[in-house]
Amino acid sequence: MSKPHPPLSETLARLDALITERGLDRAEVVDVSALSSRTLLTEGEVNRLLAGEELPEESINERVSGRVKILFEKLVAETGRRATDVRREIASQLGLSPEWVRQLCLGAKVPAIEHGVPLQEYFEKFFGTEEGFLWATKSQLLNRALQSALMELERLPDQSRLEYHPNDPMNQIMEELGLSGTSTRAKTLSHARKTTLAKKIREWIDEDGDE
Repeated sequence: MSKPHPPLSETLARLDALITERGLDRAEVVDVSALSSRTLLTEGEVNRLLAGEELPEESINERVSGRVKILFEKLVAETGRRATDVRREIASQLGLSPEWVRQLCLGAKVPAIEHGVPLQEYFEKFFGTEEGFLWATKSQLLNRALQSALMELERLPDQSRLEYHPNDPMNQIMEELGLSGTSTRAKTLSHARKTTLAKKIREWIDEDGDE
């Protein structure tokens, strides 16, 4: 069983702290559309959760039946397979009748406890859904989806300052201005872009000197 994540509030606090440390904007890191697709939540729900709101939750039966229906429809749409063939495949995996599975995929039936795991595993093959996806709360779904962004930020070096390196084309400019570093809200610049930036800064310095 996977290790439980901290609450969504803690994840958001950590995410915002890292975003600030790295000199980024939240919009650069948090893709609401992608989160919506991954969690099956609407973009409005994602935005409200990101803002720290608590959303009303459906019953566990409503969550499971609703998500099975959406995942089934998404699978048919994205693979181009016939709905009948997909239902037949699910029925075979669960050991249930095609008619019962048809009702399940319409959102009219709720799978029994013993069918929850194989049903989860079936959709996981196509969408990479995590353990417990079918019955997780909305905040749990978003919390899990944010973990990948959090891990990427944790691996990313603090880019809020450009450190001194011997061959950095910005070094001479920094020395002339008496600076030990420069602040930036952009991602790390390539050597070529630093060279261009250093040239442009030198032109500005020269222009100021002429005045």
